[in-house]
Amino acid sequence: MVWLRFGGLTPCKTLKLPTTLPTELKCQLRLIKRNGRWEIHYTTDIQKAEKKTEGKIIGCYRGYKEVYATSSNDGARFLGNDFGKIQTEETDYRTAKQVKRNKIRSVFSKSTKKGNSAKADRIKRNNLGKIKWNNRETSFKVGFKQ
Repeated sequence: MVWLRFGGLTPCKTLKLPTTLPTELKCQLRLIKRNGRWEIHYTTDIQKAEKKTEGKIIGCYRGYKEVYATSSNDGARFLGNDFGKIQTEETDYRTAKQVKRNKIRSVFSKSTKKGNSAKADRIKRNNLGKIKWNNRETSFKVGFKQ
């Protein structure tokens, strides 16, 4: 187990965190808090694949309607048909959701300025969270990594 040590907000107090990292890291770390959980993001070096010198040469294109289109001696293949339609539906949903969210945020800021803290607290508690938004975004991204 690797422990991380950070300078805390209080002078002369360090923050020590246990992690599940396999070994020590000598790189830049980023701590991100998402949905009440802390995540550690870091960079790693990966081995670059050697250039292929024999066998078939295949051209590959990443598009919007299909995820990938390949061309080779034996014909073209399209991978992930109707991807553009799914992506368009998702972006339209996000746009509409953000328009509504911005209206609610405007009401929140106006009620804060007027001093109506009860209304502002209700809006913040019930309407301006991002838990569902983050879960939907994660499931959308994960669905296309397979």
